[in-house]
Amino acid sequence: LTSYLRLDQEFLLDFFDAPFQFGGFTIANEGDHDQFTQEIKISGTSANEKIDYVAGFFYFSEENDTDFAQIFDLGAIGLAPPPGFALFQYDRLLENDTDSWAVYGQIDWRMSDRTTLTLGARYTDEEKEIELTDNGNPLVPATGGAVITTADLIAAGVPVEQSESLITPRVSLQFQQSDDVMWYVSATRGFKSGGWNARGTLAETLQPFSAEKVWNYEGGLRSDWADGRFRLNLTAFTADVEDFQLPSAFTDPNGGITFITRNFADLDINGVEAEIMALPTDNLTLFANIGVLDSEYTNLDPSIVAQQANCQQNGLQCAQGIVDPNGDIADPVRAPEYQAALGGWWTIPLGADFNLVPRITATIYGDHNVGTSGVDIGLVDGYTIVNGGITLENTAGNWTLSAQCKNCSDRDQVVSVLVFPYIQDPMTWSLTFNKRFGN
Repeated sequence: LTSYLRLDQEFLLDFFDAPFQFGGFTIANEGDHDQFTQEIKISGTSANEKIDYVAGFFYFSEENDTDFAQIFDLGAIGLAPPPGFALFQYDRLLENDTDSWAVYGQIDWRMSDRTTLTLGARYTDEEKEIELTDNGNPLVPATGGAVITTADLIAAGVPVEQSESLITPRVSLQFQQSDDVMWYVSATRGFKSGGWNARGTLAETLQPFSAEKVWNYEGGLRSDWADGRFRLNLTAFTADVEDFQLPSAFTDPNGGITFITRNFADLDINGVEAEIMALPTDNLTLFANIGVLDSEYTNLDPSIVAQQANCQQNGLQCAQGIVDPNGDIADPVRAPEYQAALGGWWTIPLGADFNLVPRITATIYGDHNVGTSGVDIGLVDGYTIVNGGITLENTAGNWTLSAQCKNCSDRDQVVSVLVFPYIQDPMTWSLTFNKRFGN
């Protein structure tokens, strides 16, 4: 297989002479990636041990060279290519560089024996740039495939550099009601870096997307009861995501819809989680993690609103991006209204040095959407996945032998949709031996 994954002319010319065929749509990649990071940090205690502090400087540099080709092989799905059809859409080299530095600081102020206030902030400065080189397409010299270079991006008004400077603060208040019960509230801002779309066939579709910012507000309880035999943790949270990096529909210069990632909307998420753990006996542990979630897109980009109107009024551009077949906005992807994980493990002594530990986990998902556009095949009914296993422990020899299964019921389940549905892995078994050396 690796002999056919070289992105050069020999690879392109030999692709269809292979003793096997790839799928109808293939993306082949070859990359070289270099990173350098450096951090300087100082921490300590002051004010008669009432304040803990930490401050530092962080630097990150990255260089990525990715050579990739996008290939359509109609023969692999039983169709004859039409005359002049460019089976190789493109073969191009993408070079993208990132330079980022940050300074940060945080203090934990013990206001009293029971109350701690945390104040922190981070300033991040980040710069990114890209270059594109076309590698040519020897199979279709007449058309050349989709040739896009850095100069083409600039001519199309697509920026090849972007920069971001952000302050991300954190504030939290913790109240220790007792040794076993703690309450807290917090507000934290974070971000996810921006980038570019790289797999378009028109320069105008290789659009950038900026950083995604989020304010997360959280409050909850952490508690142990019955001498540590019962644990109850409760969390309520809301996340306000600004400039959400959303794969959606972009109208290209030819009037067509292209599926790319941009900051098409904001996202609001609200939820409640409960974590329960119990030890009915010294050898039996049971747990239940339960979450309820509500999420929706807000502040839609005008292009999404226009696409909605076109679908509702003209029946066009429906079931694309985040507009569903009826012209409504689809639910956010992989955000079930509820999710729960139930299970446990039982430690069975087998003499002085051996234990047998069976364990099982059942994960329950509510109805949700796994395709961005809300098409029927991506609307998944609630389902349950069971994982389990059994472990033999040798406490004297510090080794374990484990047999485990994932998706033990061998359930066929759609987990993603992009043109076609993608099914999760079937039932898989594994046998693992672990040995710990030293103390």
